[in-house]
Amino acid sequence: MEKQEEEQEEGEEEQEEQEEQEEQEEEEEERKKERKKESKAVRERNALTARNTIIRQGKRSRGRPRGTWRRVKDNDVKDSGHTWNHVKRMAQDRERWRGFVDGLYPAPGLFQQKLRETVNNHHLASVDLDLPGRDRASQTRTRRLDQEIESLLSSAQSLPTLNF
Repeated sequence: MEKQEEEQEEGEEEQEEQEEQEEQEEEEEERKKERKKESKAVRERNALTARNTIIRQGKRSRGRPRGTWRRVKDNDVKDSGHTWNHVKRMAQDRERWRGFVDGLYPAPGLFQQKLRETVNNHHLASVDLDLPGRDRASQTRTRRLDQEIESLLSSAQSLPTLNF
């Protein structure tokens, strides 16, 4: 009997040890799963913060460089002796704007009328000064304007000139 009791006790102890090992294994598996979840959450948070810091709100992230047209126009405005805000205010008043454009483009007749129409329609987008040291794009725009001027002048020789 004592042997049977000892064997039972040993069997019970072995069962308890096995149960404890199984519990420990289950706990380890749960911990691993939790770690995986936590690491994924941390990775996602890191990705989100990286995305937020890289892409600034309201700014262009790729493609054409930011503000090149604005920089070119800023230089034109500075060369003409005005500030950007002053030019914006002038653009609100049609007479002052026409005076400003007349100063930029001192040209007679139909060319002056054509310039006024384009500038009034497109505001600062059409204003382009022919200054030394300009980039190629603005030089080509100036050449195109010159070609347009020549075509206007050649077609306007038969028409009376308009003085403003």
